[in-house]
Amino acid sequence: SASISAGIVAEDTQSVGRALAAKIADLDIPSSVEVKTGGIFQQIAEGFDDVFTAMAVGIILVYLVMVATLGSLRNPLVVVLTLPLAVVGALVALALTGRTLSLSAMMGILLLIGVVVTNAIVLIVFVEQLRERGYGVFDALVEASRVRMRPILMTAFTTTFALLPLATFGGKENVIIGAELATVVIGGLISSTFLTLVVVPVVYTLLHENIPAVGGRMVSALSRAPADRPTLAGGSADGGD
Repeated sequence: SASISAGIVAEDTQSVGRALAAKIADLDIPSSVEVKTGGIFQQIAEGFDDVFTAMAVGIILVYLVMVATLGSLRNPLVVVLTLPLAVVGALVALALTGRTLSLSAMMGILLLIGVVVTNAIVLIVFVEQLRERGYGVFDALVEASRVRMRPILMTAFTTTFALLPLATFGGKENVIIGAELATVVIGGLISSTFLTLVVVPVVYTLLHENIPAVGGRMVSALSRAPADRPTLAGGSADGGD
């Protein structure tokens, strides 16, 4: 057996790994010879496996905790379905900044599991409170989205601005890990925040109402004047947070 070692000076170790694999594939190696890569490449592969396992366990735990706290199986499902929205934004952010889906970026996606569900929880909990006060499903969704939109956006923007300095210093070697993580969190948070205000009401409606009636009743709810909607106890429907 023969062992060849080398150091990597590039920041993107995944690109180096892909280039090495392509070079090895171009070689005319006999079938009796087996080529294996180790070191940082093996650590990255093992790290990805660990992160995927942690993500699966994290999603299950988040769902179980919400089932216990919300007392429902359907509402936590609505919240969990917002997680793919964060992944879309994270991947777009990586593409726009020219960064790769590295191990640190995967750690950022893992972090998003606990961050992005907050917005959906805030919205769903308020919807349930409104329904207990006499609101219909559509009226509750419209009113909750209107009332909770500002605090949801403020939370997302403050987190985004706090991470911007870390995300913009990606050219320096000592902060590349933090930069990729911050980029993923920012992209996922922005996409999930805005899409939550659209997707969560739709999914909630599909789970609580008959599907054929969804379109017409949503248009009816949106077209109604605020004065036609039930008011909150002790105040108007324009109440604060």
